[in-house]
This record gives sequence, C-alpha cells and structure tokens, in this order.
Amino acid sequence: MVMRRGVAALLVAGATWLAGGAGAQAQLSPSPWPMLQHDLRHTGRSDLLGPLFPTGTPGAGAVKSLVFYDKIKMHPVVGVDGTIYVGMGWQFCAINPNLTQKWCKPLIADVSPNAAAVDVNGYIYVGDRDNTFSKFGPDGLRIWTYNNGHEGDINSSPAIAADGTIYFSFIQNLSGFGVVAAISQNRATPSQFTLKWTFVTGEFGTTSSPAIDANGIIYLGFADGRLRAFQDNGSSAALKWKTQVGTTTVTSSPVIGSDGTVYIGSNTGFHALDPADGRIKWSFPTLGVVGHTAAQATDGTLYFVAQSGSTRTVYAITPGETSAELKWQYQKSVQSVGTGYPIIAADGIVYVGFGSGVYAFN
Repeated sequence: MVMRRGVAALLVAGATWLAGGAGAQAQLSPSPWPMLQHDLRHTGRSDLLGPLFPTGTPGAGAVKSLVFYDKIKMHPVVGVDGTIYVGMGWQFCAINPNLTQKWCKPLIADVSPNAAAVDVNGYIYVGDRDNTFSKFGPDGLRIWTYNNGHEGDINSSPAIAADGTIYFSFIQNLSGFGVVAAISQNRATPSQFTLKWTFVTGEFGTTSSPAIDANGIIYLGFADGRLRAFQDNGSSAALKWKTQVGTTTVTSSPVIGSDGTVYIGSNTGFHALDPADGRIKWSFPTLGVVGHTAAQATDGTLYFVAQSGSTRTVYAITPGETSAELKWQYQKSVQSVGTGYPIIAADGIVYVGFGSGVYAFN
C-alpha cells in the first residue's frame, strides 16, 4: 500500500457537531479535526485515511515538517480550510496544509499542553500559562481575551457545546482552585462575550479537558482523583456527581460512549461510569498510569496507553456492561515525556505517537 494522505490526514476526523439556536455564535466547526480528540465525546475518530507505507516506515520525502525555534506542547487542530493551529513557545500559530507558516501571534505567556478549538465561523479559542483565554480570527487578529488573575494555567482544552457555550477550566484563578468556566457569545457581536458562570471545585489543578454528552452534561477530571459531572443551568452550574477514579490528578480526559457511558483513565486503571449517578460500572487494570485520553472505534473498542517508567502499553479492550475484555496489547520501552494519544482512521487503523515515532496498529 502507499501513502494515501499527507500529514494533516493523521490529525483529522469526521463527526460534525452543529446545533443550537440562531443567536449562538460559536458552534463547533465542521472541519476535519476542530478540537481535542475531534469531537465533544472525545471519540478520537477520523473519517479520513491516515498514511500507510509499504515497508512499514516512511520513504524519503514522504513526511513533511515545519521546524519552529521553540517548543511545541500543544495538540494540533485543523480548520475547515485545512489550516493547522498549534502553539509554539509564547506564540500561537497557523500553518498551511503544505506545512508552511501562515502566521504566528504572541500569546500573553507560554503555551499550555492543550489544544485549541475552532468554531463554525473559523474563530479559534485557546488558553495559555498566563491564565488568559483568547479568541483569534482566522487572520490571526486577537478578538478578545478573558482573564481572572495571572497566577495559574489553562491546561484544559476548550469544548464548544451545541448551543455555542464554550467550556474550559483553570488550575486556579482569583475565584479559587480548579475553576470551570462557561462563556457565551452572540452572532451579531463576535468581539464581545458573556461569562455565563464559573464553578469553583476547590481542587488545585486540572489538566483534564471537558467532554459533553448528548444531554449537555459536562464531564471533567480533577486533581483530587475525581471525575465530576456538571449541569449547565444557564446562569450557574450544578454539580451532578463526583466519583473517585484515581488517587492522584486525573490528566486524561473523559470519553463518552454511544450509550452515554463515560470512560476515563487514571493512575488506578481504566474505568467505565454510569452517567446517571457516577457509579463505576467496571475498572480495567493497567500497567501504569493512563495519562492521556482514549479513543473509541465505531464497534465500541476502546484504545488507550498506560505509562510505567519508560514502558508504554497500548491497550485495546471491548467494553461490556459489567466488565471489559482485553483484545490485545502492545508494549515498548521508550525514553520520552507523555503517554500517547490514540486516534482512529476511517479504515480502523489506530495511530499512536510516543517515543520518537508514530505507530500504526490494525
């Protein structure tokens, strides 16, 4: 087989999340990969094909790259025209599909290890280590910023709900520790926004990112090892439930199954929770910490990576109502930071980046 798509195809995916009232400004873009793990449920699924190489490794010239002069900690997202958005050092950048630089604009501080989100009108939303949440135009113009105290980071990736509300979280700000925020906008005034509400959990730090189910419930992991479910009541948020899923900070983000089951990894394994009450339906033991978000195929198979020292273990499991069954696992020793995010191509091939390369699994 030959390489069927370029670098951007490895990043992109398919489900479109567009709904809500006519007054909403910021529904999620129908672009190939508009947010962390593609969609509000964090399925990690693409309806495009990734690269395939006949010898198992890329040939000369098969992989293009753009070299920046500072660190890249963010996860790339893709706009509707194929533009790739990613942070570099103290700048937020747009990259053309042919991997040439389109523009780079300064942030208030260093980039955080998160992903931006792109809305239906091409506006891009991103947080940084100054605790500043910014909206950029497709041309790189900063439209507005929101900040409530400069001591802290926005490590979570934003999620744009069906009604246009934008959800994200702070590790801390002037309101307290572990703050979840909701922002709304109006189509007629893209340069203005309304802070709908903030919810203070009191738990320092959150590097998990919000997932949103079909009923509008927001799920987010926190530093106390608990997964929380929030109900947006318009002008305020209500905590629906919180469940202990780990003994340290939950750094992976929730994945929502087609039946509403909420899946999340932690330092104690991989867990399935009932969305109604947060009850743990089952836990699957892992070798090490599941530090990053899983992906779920259309047949229900869940893929995730656990880290124990230099060992990475890629798991494929079949979820059931009361337990999960191991389909296969792959193990490798690597020297790198980070666990690895799986993404799933249209043909079911699973791509995971860790160590010094990208691995493809069938």
